[in-house]
Amino acid sequence: MILERDGSGSGLTGRVTLDQIFRRVAAERPEAVALAERVGGEVRRLTYARVEHAVSVLASRLVALGLPQDSVVALQGGTGMVQVVALLAALRAGLIAMMVPELWREADLTPAIEGCGTRALISLGPSDDLPLTHCRAAAEVFSVRFVCVMQDEAPDGVVPLGSLESLVDGEVGRLPGYRSGNPAEHVAVLTWDVGPDGPYVVARSHQALIAGAVPVLLAGRLDLTTALVSTIAPSSFAGLAASVVVWLLTGGSLMLAEPADTATVVETAALADATHLLVPAGVGSSLSAEGLFARCGDLRGVLLLNRAPEQAPAPWHAEPICAIDLTAWGEAALLARRREGPEARAAIPTRAHAAAGADPVAASVAGHRTLQGTLAVSGAMVPSVAYPVPAGTGLPLVADSAYDTGWTCHPDPGGAGLISDAPPRGVARVGGYRVSLRDAEAKLSKLADAPVEVAALPHRVLGQRVVATTEGKVDPAAAAALPLVGVSPAKAPSAGTASSTRTRRPA
Repeated sequence: MILERDGSGSGLTGRVTLDQIFRRVAAERPEAVALAERVGGEVRRLTYARVEHAVSVLASRLVALGLPQDSVVALQGGTGMVQVVALLAALRAGLIAMMVPELWREADLTPAIEGCGTRALISLGPSDDLPLTHCRAAAEVFSVRFVCVMQDEAPDGVVPLGSLESLVDGEVGRLPGYRSGNPAEHVAVLTWDVGPDGPYVVARSHQALIAGAVPVLLAGRLDLTTALVSTIAPSSFAGLAASVVVWLLTGGSLMLAEPADTATVVETAALADATHLLVPAGVGSSLSAEGLFARCGDLRGVLLLNRAPEQAPAPWHAEPICAIDLTAWGEAALLARRREGPEARAAIPTRAHAAAGADPVAASVAGHRTLQGTLAVSGAMVPSVAYPVPAGTGLPLVADSAYDTGWTCHPDPGGAGLISDAPPRGVARVGGYRVSLRDAEAKLSKLADAPVEVAALPHRVLGQRVVATTEGKVDPAAAAALPLVGVSPAKAPSAGTASSTRTRRPA
C-alpha cells in the first residue's frame, strides 16, 4: 500500500527500505554483534548473521500463513531482541507492522485492530496472559484470522511462531520477492497517538522512518562502533526512530532494555559496554548519582527523550559526556539537537528557514503557526496521509497536509524556529503513554456504571498522573481496563492515585 509518493528518489526520501538496509549490513558484517539482551546478570548477544537467519525463518512462517501483502499484523509484548526480529520479519514478509503499546488491553486493543483491519495478532511473549487477551479481542473482530505467539508451544487456537532460540536454527521457507516501483514509499509501520477524542493510528513509510532517524544520527554522531542501550520501547515513532532505525543506519549494536530504576540502567549499560544510552529526559540528571560515568568508560553520549516540548530539559552537569536532546511532539515529529550550551526548549525550524537551507534538520521537519496558534509540522518524517486512507479520520491534518500537533507555540527571538508553549488540551502524558481524559472518563463510567471524573496531575518523573474519582464504589475491572488510570472512591482529586506504577520502564 503506497502511503506517499514524492517522486524524488533522492536525499532523505530515497528508495531504500529498512529490510534492504539490514540485509546490506548483515552481508557486510555477519560476525559483528547486532542485538543484545540482558538475562539476569549476563548479556546475551546475537550476530548479524544469526539475526538475519532468524528474521528470514520468521518471515517465511508469516508468509506460510497466507496473509495477503500489506496485511496489518499487530505486535505487542515486552521489549527485547524478539521485538526487533518480529518487526524486521513482518517487513520482509511484505506486511505492515502495527506497534501496540505494551499496557493496552481489550478496552483499547479491540477498537484499534477493528479500525485498521488487522489480520493477525502476535504476542511477543513470554507471558501466557497476553495470547489469551488477544484471543478474546480477536473473537470480536471479523478481520482477524490468526492469533500468534513467539513461542515454541501455544494454547489451543494460538499459532506458535517459534521462540528466538528456535528461529536462529530454523529452516527458511518461501519468501516474497521485492516490490516493483519504489518500495520505500509503502506503509511500513503503524503507531498510535492520542487526541482529545481518543486514540488514532499514524502510518509511516520506510522513507519517513529513515528521515526521523537521520537527525538523531547526526546530532549523536553515531557510527559503526556504536553500542546503543535504549530504555525506550519501540512502540512509538520516537522509540522506533531513535533506537531501531538508528541502529540499522549505523550498523552497530542495539540493546533494548526494560529497567525499573536508574541503578538498573547504569548496571545494564556497564554490562553492555554501551557507547550511547537512550533514556527519558526526566531521569537523565539522576544517572551521574548512580555512578554511570565512572562505570561506563566507553560512554560517549546520552540521548535524552523529552515528551514535553513545552518544558526545558533538566540541566546536564556531566561535561565529559555529551547530551543529545530528543524532543517528541506525540507521534507527529522528533527533533534532535546536540546540547552545546544551557538547557532550552526545543525550537522547530520554520518553513522559511527550511527553504533557505540554513538547517540540515529542516529537511526532515519544519513548522508553521496555524490560525489557532498551534504548531503544525511538515517534512520528510511527518505523516501527511491518514490511515486507512478511505476513512481519513483521526490524523489532525491542516492546510498543505501539515500535521497539527495541538501544542500552542510562538516564534523564537531570532525568528528561525517555533517554540512550544502548552500541550494539547484533554490529553494527559503518563510516562511514555498519552491518555485521552474524555475517553478515559467514558470507559470508566461505563464499566463502573456510575459517573467518573478524570483529571491529570503533575508528576516529577512520569510527567503527569491520571486520577479518577467517583462517589460510588468502583468495580476493580474498571481500573484493570485502563492500566494507566487508577480509580479512587474519594470525591477530591487529591485523594486519587494512579496505577502508573505499573509502567515497567521510566519512559
